[in-house]
Amino acid sequence: MKRQILTSLIFLCLGISVNAQWQTSTNNIYYNQGNVGIGQMDLSYKFSVGDNGHIFSIKPHPAGVDLYSTGNFAPHYQTDFSIYKGIPGSGELKFKIDGNGNVGIGIVTVGYQTMLHVKESGSSSGTWRGRIVASGDNNAVVMGEVNGKAWLGAHNASLNAWSDLIMQTGGGNIGIGTASPAYKLDVNGTFRVTSNSELFGGSNKIYGNNDPNNYYLGHYVVYGSDGLDIHWHGGVRLGDYTGNVMQISNGQIGIGTSTPAYKLDVIGTIRAREIKVDLTGADFVFEKNYKLMPLTELEQFVKEQKHLPEVASAKEMEKNGTDLGNLNTKLLQKVEELTLYTIDQQKQIDELKRQIQELKHK
Repeated sequence: MKRQILTSLIFLCLGISVNAQWQTSTNNIYYNQGNVGIGQMDLSYKFSVGDNGHIFSIKPHPAGVDLYSTGNFAPHYQTDFSIYKGIPGSGELKFKIDGNGNVGIGIVTVGYQTMLHVKESGSSSGTWRGRIVASGDNNAVVMGEVNGKAWLGAHNASLNAWSDLIMQTGGGNIGIGTASPAYKLDVNGTFRVTSNSELFGGSNKIYGNNDPNNYYLGHYVVYGSDGLDIHWHGGVRLGDYTGNVMQISNGQIGIGTSTPAYKLDVIGTIRAREIKVDLTGADFVFEKNYKLMPLTELEQFVKEQKHLPEVASAKEMEKNGTDLGNLNTKLLQKVEELTLYTIDQQKQIDELKRQIQELKHK
């Protein structure tokens, strides 16, 4: 009896072993050597499901598990892989890899030349739509649609507040309106800085040399408007195709010179409708205690020096220039002195006339 039972078990095991080595069909379920197929007979993978020539397969391997979506007819291996939410045939598409390897999230047809396409329908007024997030433990890069506009920025790790967005710290240029930027920021077009904005961390400033107090472009408040504030510690230079035109350095302004030595140093001609110079005047000439140089001494001085007293010579003016305010004061002083000379001469003339008249009447 025991021998019969043992024999039966041996034949049963042999039958199962032999049966497992060949394809067997039971209600469209196929298996062979540990591989299972449902609705199709291609048992190249551990598990495959097929219908109407489209096959979904699972292939385990030492490094993980692979998922395949293939076809049994031309073009081979060009079928889509999709994940829906809801009832088959009427569910909502959530994820898709098309036959070209492009990935779509929330969209049926991935855009032209697009490897990853994320879409979320609905109004974006006051909220994100289609937001993509790449984050670490502290900050995240975010992009998507807000208020009908495309946004790119940075958030904190909780995605509820803006954070700093750093671009190209290790090198490379950023182009706006150009495909070949030649500078760290290369803008082909017009850009605007509003008066209430903050750039590069400075308060209403664009600054350089990591020093917002001594190297910056900013604005200052004037009544009813704003003013442009340019402050560069080493100086400011303006020029055109001819070269340097104006330079501000060491508190001096130079026009036509790069080394201004005065508050306004101009090498060239100045044209003006009116120039106002603050003067002290020369009214002291008319004070009673003012002493005029006798005309004989004045004559001797002019003969020897070839210029008026207290007035620089022509050679000195050519060499060192002259102070316009001081010169005008001196010229006014000489005119007033000349007036006094003229008055004194007139008195002498009148006295001579009187004396002549007296002589005539004798």
